[in-house]
Amino acid sequence: MKVLFINGSPRPDGNSMDAINLVKEFLKSEYETETINLGRLNIRGCIQCDDCKRNGGNCTQDEDSAYVINKIYESDLIIFASPVYWWNITGQMKTLIDKFYSKEEEFNHINKKIGYITIGAAGQEDDQYHFIKKQLQYFADGFDWDIEFNISITADEKGDLLQDEDAKEDILKVIERTMGNLN
Repeated sequence: MKVLFINGSPRPDGNSMDAINLVKEFLKSEYETETINLGRLNIRGCIQCDDCKRNGGNCTQDEDSAYVINKIYESDLIIFASPVYWWNITGQMKTLIDKFYSKEEEFNHINKKIGYITIGAAGQEDDQYHFIKKQLQYFADGFDWDIEFNISITADEKGDLLQDEDAKEDILKVIERTMGNLN
């Protein structure tokens, strides 16, 4: 099984990457894993030129979205991790999600397993997590994809996640249950 991690954080070494590394370490002996850091790529917003609809689902802008979208297409499980910025996923993650338009037809004919990890400074009772979960559910429903998990974690400063044993345990329990269900 190929597991692809998408780090939506513009900070490549923040709490989102810490969550990804925690999960990768847990999965490394049994699964092929890869991480894409959106903050290091050039992904521009979709201009709906529809060139992608005429060339096999690849964006023709001079940027990196076709690479990421094709990696997603080739993977069995995609885990999106994003910090919460202004009550939402990052702009980098939202821009990538918009670029799924390029391979919409292809994605509509395959079933993907996806998971989400969102990390914000607010407590878990905050409405921002509910809003984000609903938004990501709509995205998955658009392709009839299966959300295997959608977990929110409270961590503010860089390194907070790694110091929170309960949060790390929660993440690993969700991953262990998810992988058990997929095998």
